[in-house]
Amino acid sequence: MLGYACSGLGSGMVNMVGTCLRQFLPLVPLAFLFGKLGGTGSIWYAMWISEALAVLYAVLSARKLFLKKLAPLDSVRGQDEVRRK
Repeated sequence: MLGYACSGLGSGMVNMVGTCLRQFLPLVPLAFLFGKLGGTGSIWYAMWISEALAVLYAVLSARKLFLKKLAPLDSVRGQDEVRRK
């Protein structure tokens, strides 16, 4: 969901990288590694790790983008309150 919010703020790259993290980049090597080390039953742990990395990336990237895009709105809101007084 955070990836879509970032896309709405004009940064589709966050959504694309998050999807790659979730479905490909760590998943394939980890699945191969866990398959070799622990057998086919342990391949599912690669999904959990991949999802956790994607969530961490999405939260950090969204926070950075929100601070960058929405912080100027607070300064505009403050100027409007000064004008009203």
